Amino acid sequence: LHPSSILDFINTGSVHVQGLYPGSEEGWQVYSTASDPDGRCVCTVVAPARNLCKRDPRSRQLRLLTEQVQNVSQSMEVVDLRTSRDLQYVRDSEPLLRGVDGRLHTYVENVAKS
Repeated sequence: LHPSSILDFINTGSVHVQGLYPGSEEGWQVYSTASDPDGRCVCTVVAPARNLCKRDPRSRQLRLLTEQVQNVSQSMEVVDLRTSRDLQYVRDSEPLLRGVDGRLHTYVENVAKS
């Protein structure tokens, strides 16, 4: 992309996207953005302007890029869900392990007294 079509991202609690208008030889516009669970922008897809020819190689490139972004976004959602579930499992297991640890210490103390 031409420097005149670079997008700036500013994060102040929520994602704000500021796009500079593309130069005359460039015809890109913001197509889609993706945010992480905290609202930080993690990915942006730019698309050719609507008036560009569909046979333009950038259109094919855009379709491939869009598919890849969708795949990555889905993977991130799956990883986030798994991480949340695993973290909850660890949190639920912690009191049980403390109980086992306490019983083990009691047993060891009783055996040592015998």
